[in-house]
Amino acid sequence: MKKFIISKLFIISLFAFSLSAQESKEYKLTDKAYGLAWDGINFWFIDTTRRALIKINEIGEQEIYNLGLASLRGITFDPREGRLLVVAPKVVLKIDPNTGGITDKISVPIQNIGGIASVGNFYYLLDLENSKVHIYDKASSIMVGGFFTDRTRPRDICFGRDSIWISDSSDNSIYRYDAKTGKITGSIKTNLKSVRGVLLSGSKIWVVDRDSHEIKNIPFVETERFIASGEEEYTHWRRSSSDGA
Repeated sequence: MKKFIISKLFIISLFAFSLSAQESKEYKLTDKAYGLAWDGINFWFIDTTRRALIKINEIGEQEIYNLGLASLRGITFDPREGRLLVVAPKVVLKIDPNTGGITDKISVPIQNIGGIASVGNFYYLLDLENSKVHIYDKASSIMVGGFFTDRTRPRDICFGRDSIWISDSSDNSIYRYDAKTGKITGSIKTNLKSVRGVLLSGSKIWVVDRDSHEIKNIPFVETERFIASGEEEYTHWRRSSSDGA
């Protein structure tokens, strides 16, 4: 099993993440890792083979929580609810980060969910079958809108800096959308070969590169139309084999 290096620590704000300097540590990840979340103390990811959620604490110890559901993909942390959100076919799972236990299951009419973003009173759900972002109202428990991304192979979704961000593995780019109108407002072309997961943290975008089995930082300059610098500043973890999802 190869190792990865975490050189920064997340600090969670209400709707966004930011980075602060921290002593470098070395951690190991299991094979078939997918997705990445931070709850303010621990990192979390999904092991698709084990159908499990895995927590990595600050000294690198791992705890495995078997969820027992197939096609687990997207994961995020909702600081307003203090819960991890994990998606599987037609369901959003709320997970207590203190125990790894499921506290609630929300049924949603989407079979193939690629990712989830929590924005105020709404969940933004990425539908892999039609490349659409559905907006779910937490209060009424119904879909209240959405928009088509026009992406060929969208893979993951996150929220930050008042925007929705979506990774596309067809051209290995990250696309930014206006969260209110669904209009595309910019894109980042990476020099990677197989982009999957995406997480925005302050001025950094982290992506999962399936080809190199790594999570990398993609620095960028944000303007009306922004571009990436093309330099990966950090490699946070490495996997030993690829995942077919």
